[in-house]
Amino acid sequence: MTKTVSAALAVLCIVLPTVAAQAAVVETLPNGMTIAVEENHSAPLVSVRFYVRVGSAYEGSYLGAGISHFVEHCVSEGTPTRSKQDIETLQESLGNSTNAYTSTDHTCYYITAPVARAHEAIELVADYVLQPSFPVDAVKTQRGIIEREITMGEDDPARRLWHLFSGTVYRTHPARYPTIGYREQFDLLQRSDLVSFHADHYVPENMVAVVVGDVDSAETLVYLRELLGRYPGGATRRPTLPAEPPQISARRQVEADAALNRAYLFIGWPTVDLYSPDLYALDVADFVLGYGPSSPLVTTLRDELGLVDDIGSFSHTPSYGTGVFAIRATLAPENLPAAEAAIIEQVRRLADEQVASEQLQKAITQKSAEIIYAQETIQGRAEILGQDLISTGDPDFSATYIRGIRQVTAADIRRVAAEYLRPETLNTAVLGPPEVAQAQQGTTAVTGSDSDRILSRRLDNGMLVLVQEAHHSPMVSMLAGFKAGVRYESEQTNGLSNFTAAMLVRGTHDHSYQQIAETTDGLAARLYPFSGRNTLGLQAQCTSDSFPQMLEVFADCLIHPTFPEDQLELQRQLILADISQREDNVNAVGMDLLAAELYRNHPYRLPQLGTAESVAALTREQLVEFHSRYLRPNGMVLSVIGDVSAEEAIGLVEERFADFSIGEIAPPAVSPEPEPTEDHLRRVARNQQQAIVLYGFPGPTIASPDRYTLDVLSAVLAGAPMPGGRLHEALRGAELVYATWAYPMAGIETGHYLIYAATAPERIAQTQEAIERVIGELASQAVADDELERGRSMAIAAKQLGIQAGLSRAQSMVLDELYGLGFDNYRHYADNITKVTAEQVQQLAAELLNFRCATIVITEPE
Repeated sequence: MTKTVSAALAVLCIVLPTVAAQAAVVETLPNGMTIAVEENHSAPLVSVRFYVRVGSAYEGSYLGAGISHFVEHCVSEGTPTRSKQDIETLQESLGNSTNAYTSTDHTCYYITAPVARAHEAIELVADYVLQPSFPVDAVKTQRGIIEREITMGEDDPARRLWHLFSGTVYRTHPARYPTIGYREQFDLLQRSDLVSFHADHYVPENMVAVVVGDVDSAETLVYLRELLGRYPGGATRRPTLPAEPPQISARRQVEADAALNRAYLFIGWPTVDLYSPDLYALDVADFVLGYGPSSPLVTTLRDELGLVDDIGSFSHTPSYGTGVFAIRATLAPENLPAAEAAIIEQVRRLADEQVASEQLQKAITQKSAEIIYAQETIQGRAEILGQDLISTGDPDFSATYIRGIRQVTAADIRRVAAEYLRPETLNTAVLGPPEVAQAQQGTTAVTGSDSDRILSRRLDNGMLVLVQEAHHSPMVSMLAGFKAGVRYESEQTNGLSNFTAAMLVRGTHDHSYQQIAETTDGLAARLYPFSGRNTLGLQAQCTSDSFPQMLEVFADCLIHPTFPEDQLELQRQLILADISQREDNVNAVGMDLLAAELYRNHPYRLPQLGTAESVAALTREQLVEFHSRYLRPNGMVLSVIGDVSAEEAIGLVEERFADFSIGEIAPPAVSPEPEPTEDHLRRVARNQQQAIVLYGFPGPTIASPDRYTLDVLSAVLAGAPMPGGRLHEALRGAELVYATWAYPMAGIETGHYLIYAATAPERIAQTQEAIERVIGELASQAVADDELERGRSMAIAAKQLGIQAGLSRAQSMVLDELYGLGFDNYRHYADNITKVTAEQVQQLAAELLNFRCATIVITEPE
């Protein structure tokens, strides 16, 4: 059982009453729907509730997407016979006392109306719950509402803390997923997903309809049989939930947020489900420990020691799996260690000392009173009856529960406290300002929304493996990288790295391309190679349960590609088509021209795909030799991020890559780039409508000590992660351009800084004048404090967004390690950005953005 502790937990609470004065009548219709009617003549009202046995834990392949909640938002937007306006008009005429909610294990729709209009209320809710039409515009509108709700939740410390705690306690059970879903997965949902999900789960067999109020039971039952019995039956696709494995060691998650002032603490232990006989003693222990102003937690930690602002406890014992016994508190960050120690001491006393008789009786009385109060209204009684049925199938579970509560003894409380509230099963979640990470106890702390602990291991074959657990979503991302790319090519071999990478998934010793594709699709996974200026590799995404199988395919493609001739020729044609298509992209043409003009000797002058001539000339032997020379384990970094055990993942990686043998890696010599001495302009007329103006300034490298200053400079100049800054204001504000941006293209030995503008042909000169004026001002005057702070904030936000997704973070870790920056380089980014000064920005602008050394490329209509 659970008492209400916050809005974030409200839908999880199960609050049960004493038995009603007049027992409910419960039936199962031929189509499988459960109906219940209870007469309650305390007011001329009727309360109608429809329950569906589906919530965030039962979403199957949609786990983490919040599809149950999305469906709940959309069902009342229209039916085949009613528009949204019709529904809202009728709801208002019935009193407009209607709502819905989604929880971990069920969804509920309810309305309270005058009893004289009971049939209308029942029929209305049944209509939109059972046969919604999901209008396209309504789905779009509700998507936007939920997106804002997700954003609002990110500003709610209580909700964030609950999600952090749930992800700590539940590592396997889907109760760890937030009901609203994760934005990344929510954004993938389509209207067709809602329709099919509704068809699978909103079937009579999976539903309970409850009517409580000033009604005649017999007459209401007749009406319900006629109305609800006509809906066709059908088996629901309700998944079986995995059991949460026993916890064997304490866990701790700390999330730091500089926007917060107070610390928010959850301490808890896994306990039992709703059917355990220990339910009652745990619920009473909860009231003994933390219910009311006279409880030990409140009197000791808040009143006597002054360690917390607010504190309370709860015992949550759901019907769908293991429950938790927890304490939550709000406090000053510096009080965390003392407060945690004091809480643990109070919990220890539950196990070591006998609860006083008067304290025990008070807790039993308080618990009973809570249940009695909950059934005071018709709406409350309907909710309790519905919870009884949806959770246990027993309309009289209330009576059983109260008898159990009244039989709890002091010895029972000591026993369950000793059995369940143990140090090795402790779970701690902390949310607060950065100081909370310094106040940690026990296990690894984190400083982000996911665990920031990275387990790194160098295997015997030289391969570096990085694993970061992230249990908020049932997904795994993995990325393997090697030094290669255009930097290892010549004009004759241009495109070799990209071609080699593309062929990794085109067939191995054990699997044909078709088998690889079928396996990947069958696992609902993604597998794709990449090749860039400095690296090549392979990346994949899959569900956590398919990680072992996907890792096997992943390793096979990296270690044993066979470069089959038929697939090689097919891939060659695909690359040639890509090269041809690139000629249709005015931006790509401009970028390639700029690189070719800017670099004289360095391979960065070459296009990453290669040219039509070079790709046509590449042979299978060249691809095999390139793979053998550069794709060796001693030159490889593999990052695995997601819903995995770090140690288990490394064990699997060791097994899959056991036959990946060490090889000598001899990178080709890279010709040095001469120092630029003058500016250079190239104008190209071609078949296009707009004009593209590009400036390239030589200089920045990946490991440059100025790289943080450069990011702030870019944010001030052109915004981050979205367009903005001085260029945007000067060019877009004056209606000179369609788009403009600026960013560094840093490389190993050299690199360049790019400024881009798309304009009308007649405005090329004005656009250039404006760009050069903005750059001149940035190089000659220090930026104001507020502009500098905005630039820092934008740079940090862009980095945070850039590594938010698992695959993006995996790429950051792998590339930074290959470039010598360290795989955890991203952790220090914000600190380094905040140290950038206005003087550094001005100095770098003056040194880097030197028009005397600039390369300018302009493409324009013929």
